[in-house]
Amino acid sequence: MKKTSCIALIWTLFALAACGPRPATGTPWPTPGAANTPAAAGNPELTPAPAWTPQSVATPLTPGNSTPTTATAPTPQPAVTRPSRTPDAAGAPRYDIGSPVLQDVWVDPAHGDDGRSGVSRAEALRTLGAAWGLIPPTLTTTGYQVNLLPGDYPCEGDCINFFSERAGTREFPIILRAAEGSGTVTLRGGLNLLRVSYLYLLDLTLWAGNEAGAAFGNNVLHIEQADHVLLRNLTLRGPEGCITDDCNDMQEVLKVNQSQYVYLEDSDLSGTYQTVLDLVSVQHGHIVGNVIHRSGGRGAYLKGGSAYFLIANNEFYDCREAAVQAGEGSNLAFMRWPWLQYESYDVKIINNVMHDIRGAGLSVAGSFNVLMAYNTLYNVGQDDESGRPWPLLQVIHGSRVCVPAEEFGAEGGTRARCQQQLDAGGWGTAELGDENGGEWIPNRNVYVYNNLFYNPDSGTRYVHFVVNGPVIPPAQAHNIPSPSHTDTNLVIRGNVIWNSLLEGTGIVGDNNGSGNVGCGPGHPTCNEGLLLGQNAINEFRPQLVDPANGDYRPVPGGNLFAVQAFSIPDFSWADAPTQPAVPAGALSNAVPFDRAGNPRVSAGPPGAYAAAESAP
Repeated sequence: MKKTSCIALIWTLFALAACGPRPATGTPWPTPGAANTPAAAGNPELTPAPAWTPQSVATPLTPGNSTPTTATAPTPQPAVTRPSRTPDAAGAPRYDIGSPVLQDVWVDPAHGDDGRSGVSRAEALRTLGAAWGLIPPTLTTTGYQVNLLPGDYPCEGDCINFFSERAGTREFPIILRAAEGSGTVTLRGGLNLLRVSYLYLLDLTLWAGNEAGAAFGNNVLHIEQADHVLLRNLTLRGPEGCITDDCNDMQEVLKVNQSQYVYLEDSDLSGTYQTVLDLVSVQHGHIVGNVIHRSGGRGAYLKGGSAYFLIANNEFYDCREAAVQAGEGSNLAFMRWPWLQYESYDVKIINNVMHDIRGAGLSVAGSFNVLMAYNTLYNVGQDDESGRPWPLLQVIHGSRVCVPAEEFGAEGGTRARCQQQLDAGGWGTAELGDENGGEWIPNRNVYVYNNLFYNPDSGTRYVHFVVNGPVIPPAQAHNIPSPSHTDTNLVIRGNVIWNSLLEGTGIVGDNNGSGNVGCGPGHPTCNEGLLLGQNAINEFRPQLVDPANGDYRPVPGGNLFAVQAFSIPDFSWADAPTQPAVPAGALSNAVPFDRAGNPRVSAGPPGAYAAAESAP
């Protein structure tokens, strides 16, 4: 048996967020992507995935029916600029593909022919639809690797680009990849995927929206009812010239619904009027090493009962409303058992850089067991273009509604579905319509530790933090704690903050003008005295190497090294809802490495970088 290194054992702590509920005592944690069986689990090692060589299977292919294509006028692809690049560091896990058994299928958009076999470059098909038709619904003897040769792939099937009903396995997955590497293949119009298992997208560019001249809908990539999906080294791009819904037709860049085991790695996502990354009722996975930017709303949020996620080593910039948010608001009808109460559970947001955000850097809205630690935030909480003021951090209620949906049979079916969720212990209402919903979902156990908030030239308008006060859910809301608090066991500790308030003088406020503010006098974990005593608020201007040009490392020997980070306690699951009971997530809150993969020490500084010599 291979001996696990000390570093790998430490990284196992982070695997908890990526691999979901804890197995029985004594059972090792599986590597993301490893088969979840005792024989396959072994000693987990979370390291960058090793190189692998597909095994060839001499299975003859029969060409399927080609999917009609609709050509679009060539449009110059807009250039993407980014001030800095997230390093591919050893400090974050990657999904382990393993050594699958694969049959190659070749596609050439310029010289291929859907009447060919697809077994070689010389026999390449022309369309992705034809290649998909060669893959059986259930894979039992071989996986399939679809090799896309360089070129611009137009929309298929009247620009539906819809691919569904393929069940791979770990041994026999489905891989769609750019045969000659990143930047060589563009899928015009994006992709819409439904009920797929063990699907890996590698090195592809998906471009959709009015700037691309093609779109299947209002997402660049949409994934629904899927499991074990790896998205690695992708470029997902919507319109970037404008990020309002007057001139941008992408509501989300990547939207994932009702899925499990989803891994987004080392990708660039941009261009939406609302949210770049939207996860709704998605459990298990990680979001690591990505660049997420150019959003009219949030960079990313996880909601609708999403759970067990690690968000690490990413770069967020040029977003409104928030860089990243745990929770938001959901239609109770679309939530899945047993994750029917909070908007999100067990989300760990660590070692990220967030800069130039016209909105809150960090946000929590109706979530349980959320860790936000060792992030560097620079130029955040600025007023947006419409004049809305924002804080550095906001902790607010999540919302819950029951809105008619055709999936459940319009009004009658949706009402019945919501009532079924309530009968199972879900939080919300069965009264239809937005007007009968509300911001009622509480937070519990939110830890904000050892982050660096640095606004060099300006600051937030009124307060550093928004923490809304308690509410009493109305009569039509069921099963929700009353009063519903945003700040139960909210801990904000060890953060370095340099932020000049433009008008206000307070530490904590609300975001709705009600004057109903949390973390009040006597609060056991986040009253004003604790916030001032356990955080360095405007005590010194942080010394970073060159943040204006994307180097957020602390200056060697600078003042950040005089700050000792706080030890982060582990979470408990003892106070999680019991009706229905939700499987426990990762309880350890250890952050053993920094953004660049350097070991953290107890006396190390706050922020994403623990060492001045880290790669920027």
